[in-house]
Amino acid sequence: MNLKYLGDALDHWKGAIFESLQTARLLMDFAVDPMSTDSDMWAPADFLIYARLLRVHNTQVLRHKMTLRNRKDYFTEITHMGD
Repeated sequence: MNLKYLGDALDHWKGAIFESLQTARLLMDFAVDPMSTDSDMWAPADFLIYARLLRVHNTQVLRHKMTLRNRKDYFTEITHMGD
């Protein structure tokens, strides 16, 4: 995800799918990893907008200290055990 694409049609499609799956209780302890390629540019408000577009609670959007430049460390940060 790149901040300049925040709010594109794909976010709306993903949001509809996520909402449907959560409503049907097909996802357990669901979280979203934005995999932002420009995480240093994201402000807290951007994460809020992203959560709203994906129809998830703000706390369901994972935040990282590492960037995707070092994929191993980036993915090692994820300790979430749900979907």
